Amino acid sequence: MPWSVIKRARNCKTQIQATCTNKIRYAGVKGQENYAPVFGYTYEGNEYEMQSPLTYSKNEITKKYTIGEQYPIYVDSNHPEYCIESNKVSFGYYVICFIGWGMLVFFILNIIFG
Repeated sequence: MPWSVIKRARNCKTQIQATCTNKIRYAGVKGQENYAPVFGYTYEGNEYEMQSPLTYSKNEITKKYTIGEQYPIYVDSNHPEYCIESNKVSFGYYVICFIGWGMLVFFILNIIFG
């Protein structure tokens, strides 16, 4: 997940207006719920409705997004079906990716050299 957010943020450079059309709920660990906004937008005459890769707590998404309201988002001009709310990535995503890749390398080396 973090790597896909980083990749999407790097590729989504074109800012447009989109309408929040839904908020999808995801069950997390220990009963925690996360929500992802869904945006409807038109780009170069084509209509899209895509879910954001970013998720929020119930309190965060309630404060940040209202269904039916318009918000600025960024789309990938080569693949306009990809969108994200901000094309700036927090340092934490890079840390998570670095740790994940490190664990993967460790796991592979452990299997090879056991």
